[in-house]
Amino acid sequence: GSHDFIGEFTTSYRELARGQSQFNIYEVVNPKKKMKKKKYVNSGTVTLLSFAVESECTFLDYIKGGTQINFTVAIDFTASNGN
Repeated sequence: GSHDFIGEFTTSYRELARGQSQFNIYEVVNPKKKMKKKKYVNSGTVTLLSFAVESECTFLDYIKGGTQINFTVAIDFTASNGN
């Protein structure tokens, strides 16, 4: 199928971080339609329903947090392995 440009809106991280509220409803505007039609308002709205910031821990974060790792290696030197 083909893709059609509906419109665009601009926001910031700070506005998104407010979470769901009356301030996080954005009008989707198509600039070409806005220039052509005097009565054009918008092509719809986008409403923020949820916002979450998730951080991913690094290996170093786990080590700093006290994670302990046990590592065991075994090597089989028998001739029956073929190598």
